[in-house]
Amino acid sequence: MKPNLRIVHISGEISPFIAHTQVAQYMSDMIFATQRRDVETRVIVPFSSRFNERRHILHPAARLAQVPITFEGKEIFIYVRVAALPKTKIQVYFIHIDGYFTNRNTFHTIEGSHDEDRIIIFSKAVIEVINRSSLIPDIIQCNDWITSLIPFYLKNSADEKNSFSSQSIFMKYKIENNFPISQGFTSKVINNGNLIDNNVLANIPITHLEDLVKIGILYSDFSIFTDGTAKESYPRSQSYSLDISHNFIENYKQIYNEIQSNHI
Repeated sequence: MKPNLRIVHISGEISPFIAHTQVAQYMSDMIFATQRRDVETRVIVPFSSRFNERRHILHPAARLAQVPITFEGKEIFIYVRVAALPKTKIQVYFIHIDGYFTNRNTFHTIEGSHDEDRIIIFSKAVIEVINRSSLIPDIIQCNDWITSLIPFYLKNSADEKNSFSSQSIFMKYKIENNFPISQGFTSKVINNGNLIDNNVLANIPITHLEDLVKIGILYSDFSIFTDGTAKESYPRSQSYSLDISHNFIENYKQIYNEIQSNHI
C-alpha cells in the first residue's frame, strides 16, 4: 500500500457497533486488512439505537460537536461522537441527528419519504464532517446503497469546499429488497445539493433502490461489485469484481493495491 495513505470508509453499519447485515462484518474485515502504521483510516456511520453505550464508550468529536447543514430550507444540526474500533486506534465517527437516526433499523429499509430524506441528509452530513475534520482523504470508500449519493454530490457540488481531490470507490453489495422510491425523491436530491447543473439527473430515473445504486456507480471514480453482478452491464470502465465467498480479503487488498498503484 502507498505510504501515508488516508482512507475514509462510509457505511450504514460496522461490526461490532451496529450490524443489520453481513456488510457490517465485511466493513470490519476490510479495515483490519488494510490497517498499517502509515495508513490513516477513519470510519463514518449513522448513530443507531442499536448502539450499546454501556459496552462501547462514545466521546464528543472535537470541532464536530454541533455541525449545521441545510435540508429543505431549514438548518438542522449534526452531532458527532467518536469511538475507537476495538483493538485499534481507528476512529469511528457516529453521526446523530434528532428525529432521523434514532430508530433501531437505521438504513435497513426504505419505507416512505422519511427514510428517503435520511439518505440525503446522511450524504450531506458525511461531506460536511469530512470538510470540518482534520483528515482530507486520498480515498473515500462508499459501502452499499445508503452511500450512493455521496459520489454524486462530490462530483456535482457547486460549493468549492466540497471539491475534494479524493478518489471515490463505491462498493455494490447484493440488494435483498429492491424497494420502490417515491417520485419526489430526485427533486429533493437536486434541491438539497447546491449542484453545478440541476438537470444532471434529468435522464436518470430513480424509481427503485437499484436505480439509486447506479448513481453511486456512475459518479464514483471506481466501483467494486461484490454481488456477482456483471460489471459490464453498468456504464463504468474502472470497475472490479470481488468474490466475497472466496479469499475475500486477499482479493480486496489486490484490488486496492491496483487502484493505488495506477491512480493515486
